[in-house]
Amino acid sequence: MPAHSFPCPHCSTPLRIRKTTHHGRTITCPDCAALIVLEESHGKLVGVVPERVELPTHSAVRSPISFRMLFAVLGSVVVAVLIYNLFQTSPVVQSTDTDSPPDVQQSVTPEVDTPPRKESPKSPPDEISVSDRLKNIHRLVLDYSQQNGIYPNGKMLEVDGQPAEFSWIAELMRNQFEDGASLATQRPWNDPVNDPFVRRRLELFQNPQAQHAIGEDRYPTSHFAGVSGVGKDAERLPLRHPRAGIFSPYRETSIADIIDGTANTIMIVGINSNFGSWARPGDFTLRNFTQEPYINGLDGMGTGQEDSMLVLMADGSVKTLSKETSPIIARRMAAMADGLPLSLETSGDPLAMNGQTDLATNPPGQATVEDDPPIEPLLAPDPPPFDIHDALSQRILSYEIAKPTALRRLLIEFQELAGVPVDTSALKKETLENQVTLSIKNVTLKQLFEQLATNAGIEYEIKPFAVIVRELTPMSDAE
Repeated sequence: MPAHSFPCPHCSTPLRIRKTTHHGRTITCPDCAALIVLEESHGKLVGVVPERVELPTHSAVRSPISFRMLFAVLGSVVVAVLIYNLFQTSPVVQSTDTDSPPDVQQSVTPEVDTPPRKESPKSPPDEISVSDRLKNIHRLVLDYSQQNGIYPNGKMLEVDGQPAEFSWIAELMRNQFEDGASLATQRPWNDPVNDPFVRRRLELFQNPQAQHAIGEDRYPTSHFAGVSGVGKDAERLPLRHPRAGIFSPYRETSIADIIDGTANTIMIVGINSNFGSWARPGDFTLRNFTQEPYINGLDGMGTGQEDSMLVLMADGSVKTLSKETSPIIARRMAAMADGLPLSLETSGDPLAMNGQTDLATNPPGQATVEDDPPIEPLLAPDPPPFDIHDALSQRILSYEIAKPTALRRLLIEFQELAGVPVDTSALKKETLENQVTLSIKNVTLKQLFEQLATNAGIEYEIKPFAVIVRELTPMSDAE
């Protein structure tokens, strides 16, 4: 019997139905778990979005009505077969029942075939924990920042100076998909031409404990969002404002801009409400700390725990933020340049650090803010949240890279090993791709980095908050 093929109206997954008699029925997409109504059009079956449909939950995914009917039929068959065998094997009673068990093939469940679909990159399996997924996201973000000098913010997808109509996640994943270059950046994120890109389900950006696989806009969603800072206007604040966070389409943030230290600054949080496409800019992929309580509150932040949530720090570590944590400390963690330590022994609250707030440049077509040139905030004279020289004085017994490896990979590894930010924004892309080998024993991390810089042909400078690397300055003839 010929099959009728049509795309899922929610996620564009190709589906096949073998019987035309199923029109009018409601089925569940095996890929995005959304409900689909089968209708007949020109002698063929097509799938349409129900007029009124609730977002899919675990119960809707696991126990659709058609499956419960099938289980009921199968249960009846099993019981009938057991009774039949019991009477056949009993030495006292002979079975006189000549009825055959129900025909399982009469089940009304529509047969839906989903052809295998190639996805790239490979998504982690469901058993990977929220913590591991956050760490994997950090590796992608850090790799991106090493290559481009800034964190992803959507600006790379701008066209003719207009604000990008894609999220930082879309910018990040564009380089991960084999067909990422096909993304039509001159069109909006939800333009049908971009459906093959934005309708993908990114398991890496989904919390295995969350119930909703698609958002309010009927596109696959993300359960994680980048932190924009503190306050409703955090997304539009200048780069070094004491309430600004890492992510914003109006800022180009590098690791050197995280003045408070990567170990003390939240990069990504989980979200538990206000879901939308992972490719969509704005609140669906960004979160501000605006209203207490910050955990499971109106800001829509949480990772499934009742009294706490997991947060990804800018150094790649995952910490548990408890409801018992002071809101002031939470705000200090959300801001990257308030100059305040994570201790209440020092007074100060980013929320009160408004000064002469200068919003970032307004996008074209909107009114600009008439203001004086931005004034750099005066940072508190507190010591850095960590001592970079102490961190670099740690000793290691051996470190060897026998196989030539790209410099950017080694810098990422050193950053994770030492827990010290490394700013590579001054290096050329070709320099970051230079192949380097290294073998050294019984040295400090500072000595290790000195040897790495020598082998790679680069210069470096140790600042209070980061190691700054740059291209090697050629020596003059006089020298």
